[in-house]
Amino acid sequence: MKEDPFSPKSFKQTDRLCTEIDGKTALYCLIGSPVGHSASPQMYNEAFRRWGIHAVYLAFDIQEDQIAEAVSAVRLLGIQGMNVTMPCKTEILPYLDDLSMEARLCGAVNTVVKEGERLKGYMTDGIGFAKNLLAHGCSIRDKKVTLCGSGGAGRAIQMQLVKEGARALSIFKRKNHTFAAQEKFAAQMHSLSNSCRIQVLDLADQELFQKEVKDSDLLVNATNVGMAPKVEESILLEDACFHKDLTVADIVYHPDETRLLRKARGEGCKVIGGRGMLLKQGEEAFRLFTGLSVTWEERDDG
Repeated sequence: MKEDPFSPKSFKQTDRLCTEIDGKTALYCLIGSPVGHSASPQMYNEAFRRWGIHAVYLAFDIQEDQIAEAVSAVRLLGIQGMNVTMPCKTEILPYLDDLSMEARLCGAVNTVVKEGERLKGYMTDGIGFAKNLLAHGCSIRDKKVTLCGSGGAGRAIQMQLVKEGARALSIFKRKNHTFAAQEKFAAQMHSLSNSCRIQVLDLADQELFQKEVKDSDLLVNATNVGMAPKVEESILLEDACFHKDLTVADIVYHPDETRLLRKARGEGCKVIGGRGMLLKQGEEAFRLFTGLSVTWEERDDG
């Protein structure tokens, strides 16, 4: 394998085209909505340029009801791979040919790779989240975790937490038509670890939510609550449950610090934003796309 050309201490964004585009240029993309804020095009185009890969990466705003057409376009145009973000991570499943074990178990996909004439879906959010925690000095083993969210990323993170030895996992979500599906998924996760106590609880019960947070080592927001433009929203209505031994992690990366993280930091908690997870899951997706390794590290542009 070639030596990684990326500086270990920097990831520099570039505004210029990463390659001369011609009839042989490979195309990769991101689909989901909204995608205008996404850092993925800058990340992948910089990686392609530094590796000398003749490819470009674009973002396409795709709604749930457009997924079938989008996947047909991927096949027709010979797009080599794509990342998938909300709200398409679960809805894309019926249109793919194959799924990795992780994608099949959590019922969601965030990376699609063209393998021959077939499209295979992968899920890298879980490993990306865990690697980001580790990069910030936070271990999962033997920790009690409270997590909010049960979408594609949420389930991938739940599964990774259980695999990596969490002692207990309290999952909060809205008690809607998908609540039973989350309960079923929680039961399936027991096959990964008999030692992790898993419970699924109603997010509307904020008193119980705050009690679980008070008793936890790690609080995870695995929803898009707090993402721009709704930056004043938070999964917690009260801040009294924060304590100095609590780590608070958010998968939202726009803005860099959500209201949840800002309040937690103010109460003395260790906080971990979502940009590192974006980079870590992207490293795994880049490996799936190209077979090459890349290291992206967070920058403080202060």
